[in-house]
Amino acid sequence: MSFFPIRQVTARVTGNDPVGEATFRLILSATDFPPTAAPGQFVMLRTSAGADPMLRRAFSLHDRQEGSLEILYKVVGRGTAWMAQRRTGDAIDLIGPLGQGFAIAPTLRTALLVAGGMGIAPFRFLIRSLRAAGVDMLLFYGARTERDLLELAEMEAAGVSLLLATEDGSRGERGRITELFQQHFRKVEPSEAFKIFACGPHEMLYEVGRIARGQAIACEVSLESHMACGLGTCMGCVIATEDGYQRVCREGPVFSAQRLLLDEISLAQD
Repeated sequence: MSFFPIRQVTARVTGNDPVGEATFRLILSATDFPPTAAPGQFVMLRTSAGADPMLRRAFSLHDRQEGSLEILYKVVGRGTAWMAQRRTGDAIDLIGPLGQGFAIAPTLRTALLVAGGMGIAPFRFLIRSLRAAGVDMLLFYGARTERDLLELAEMEAAGVSLLLATEDGSRGERGRITELFQQHFRKVEPSEAFKIFACGPHEMLYEVGRIARGQAIACEVSLESHMACGLGTCMGCVIATEDGYQRVCREGPVFSAQRLLLDEISLAQD
């Protein structure tokens, strides 16, 4: 298994814009950040100017372009509230890129993306990478309400076909995105040209992974976990796989659905 270069850098805020209800897109200038960063990897941010909160917070790379990083986040506690108060020129300390990202094989031609809620966070980077590789994409995107569906115009502009679902029916189909995925997914022959990518709540990943495994279709899922270090040393984010217990921060956060013990995912706490 190979690992990417990791650095601790001081990034400068160049934008911190609201994109939804209590949701922001943080744009950072980080010229020293390794250019090898891949979609699906993450960073550990220090979310205070002092020692409280003491531990860093993990955030997916929403996008990575030359000299800049983007983080999509929702304000849910003290750390993210501190992030929402950052202004242009403020410094943020971060470590990354961390973990294993999505794999885009040269043979890939069609990709189904499945996102639930804030699970859309790593897909901007992934979509841009897939588009550069000439891959056709269909995105199944679900959330509780229309207000929680983020960056739809940007994804459509990137040439992504969208199928939407909201639990309250305010946009797209009424219900969960897994129901919409099941309705539209048709049996296909396993092929190196076809793959499913998923990120979202554990219950959603369990269902998508179950469908993929049932048809022996390549599928990668990005897992979320509470992390203390993000570097694989504390062993606090392990998950059961067919290869034994593995660390979400080190062997993941992206795993092959074929290697996961899906019952463990369904029982895990978000």
